[in-house]
Amino acid sequence: MPTNSRGVLRLVAAFVVALLFAASCGSNAEPEGSSPDSTVAVSATEPPEPVVTDEEVAEVGAPVEIEDTFALQNGSIEPLSGRPLDEADETLLSTRAIAVKIDNDEKARPQYGIEDADIIYEVLVENQITRLLAIFHSTLPETVGPVRSARSSDIDLMAPLANPLFAYSGSNDIVGQEVRNAQSAGLLVSTNFDQANSAYIDRQDRPAPHHRTLFPAKLNQDQFTNAPITVRPVFRYLSPDSERESVTTSVAGVTSATNERTPASYVWDADLGSWLRFQGGTAHLAESGRQLAPANVVLLTIDYTISRADAASPQAITTGSGRSDVYTDGVRIEGTWTRSNSSQGFDILDSDGRQVRLSPGQTFVHLIRDGDQQVLSDTDVAEFFTNAG
Repeated sequence: MPTNSRGVLRLVAAFVVALLFAASCGSNAEPEGSSPDSTVAVSATEPPEPVVTDEEVAEVGAPVEIEDTFALQNGSIEPLSGRPLDEADETLLSTRAIAVKIDNDEKARPQYGIEDADIIYEVLVENQITRLLAIFHSTLPETVGPVRSARSSDIDLMAPLANPLFAYSGSNDIVGQEVRNAQSAGLLVSTNFDQANSAYIDRQDRPAPHHRTLFPAKLNQDQFTNAPITVRPVFRYLSPDSERESVTTSVAGVTSATNERTPASYVWDADLGSWLRFQGGTAHLAESGRQLAPANVVLLTIDYTISRADAASPQAITTGSGRSDVYTDGVRIEGTWTRSNSSQGFDILDSDGRQVRLSPGQTFVHLIRDGDQQVLSDTDVAEFFTNAG
């Protein structure tokens, strides 16, 4: 199981926010589903000491120290996707990221806009289902949704982004206070439905509560804050002229069963160079008709605790350390994640202690419990496609 570091306690003392962190607003609780039949248990290990070569230091350029976070790569790549940053697009580095809480219930599909997110976190909420926290920066879709309520777990995940706009619809009183505390501490800027009403509409072709829609372009950054913008990378990325040094294992796919009602599965598509996402055994399509297909799937084994905001809700503990499994380029890289405080990105090391670098593109991050992971063989994938129709 993951080991929580002293960074959690430091965060509590510094910001007070973590004392209240909890999952929230379970007013739309859903019936509990049954567990999948087959999962492969994975256990966390203590992270080895990182190995950082002189070439790596040169590769990332002049490091920018923000507390003890890892060196930034701003100026050469899009910070949250790892894609090359064109000189004409350097204004992106002074553009605030937008984090949107997205419904992941079966009745909420197809979602819209999420195919353009740079990073999507899938996080356990009440009744063994999940919701998504989608981070937009390099591309801003016209609409995003369905937008749902905030959870305490969201706050720690947004902290590395340095004052992102946080778009959500509702929360219970405790989580609402946590968000206000986080804003006072400079971790985020709240732009929820009540505060930025003109940026949202309720679609008439969708039943409540799966109908709320965000127009991201209507979130005028200057209207809500004049805080400085320093978009911090959450992960490291492989540069075009670099070779992967980590030990890898070719795999056909993987299933994350944290959502017990509709587990998420990914199947490697070599022609697309991405992992096709399926949910509950069917292709996970956006409203545009595009199947979600991230370049990277990152499974971080974490602890969930009971929320103080809602006893029925879990709270994701995303500081400390634990097991990591990175799926990229058709391979699996086993290792560990570390994060001493919430202002850092996730430092992912392979089994030899080397930094794991993701492929440029979209990344799905699953915050899984021990035992939620099943690696799929070629036979599993063939059967999977047969069952999926």
